[in-house]
Amino acid sequence: MVKLASTFAPRRPTSALRYAIAAVFLISLFCYLGPGGHQIPSFSYKPPKTHDGVNDDASPKKAAPPLPRQSGHPIDDLIKKAEATFDDMMAREARTVEDAAKAYRERRGRHPPPGFETWFNFAKNKRSIVVEDFFDQIHHDLEPFWGIEPYRIRKEAASYEMFITVRDGFANTTSDWFWTQIWLDLFRTIEDMLPDMDIALNPMDEPRMVVPWEDMAQYMEKA
Repeated sequence: MVKLASTFAPRRPTSALRYAIAAVFLISLFCYLGPGGHQIPSFSYKPPKTHDGVNDDASPKKAAPPLPRQSGHPIDDLIKKAEATFDDMMAREARTVEDAAKAYRERRGRHPPPGFETWFNFAKNKRSIVVEDFFDQIHHDLEPFWGIEPYRIRKEAASYEMFITVRDGFANTTSDWFWTQIWLDLFRTIEDMLPDMDIALNPMDEPRMVVPWEDMAQYMEKA
């Protein structure tokens, strides 16, 4: 007996069967995750219990001691001290050239340089406030030069490529570098008040040379 093969291809599951399988799966998932089903373990923090079984969060806490009361903000004290220091410094303003010369001697330990009176009158005509304390930074920067022989300073200045000369109340230069011309314009506004001098110029923003610390210490000691 021979079994004949069917001439029809096997039929795929109907749409109704697919929907039924999906519905069964969703219902099973709901039962698994719903109330009374399998519970997912919780990893939320629970405060540790003390020896008597009471949570630390539930136990009464001691109140922190109150901070000491202050009369004002600390910055107010800093402002008052700064204002007092400034007022004390401004009280030392020199009104006359004699007062300015006295303040110079007391603070610098030497007599004022030649032309000091001319400089003071020029500053006052420009409505400048002359307080010797204002010039501490300038004197600090120039202090090492007081320890060098004058002839050496003149020799070093003359060896520079760019410098301004002042002769008989007239400033001039042989350099056409734009920075030199800017400085020349400035010096020509006061050239009639300057003595004969040679002013070396450094066109760079940074120092032209670096002096060893040992040499600088010797210059400061001589000064």
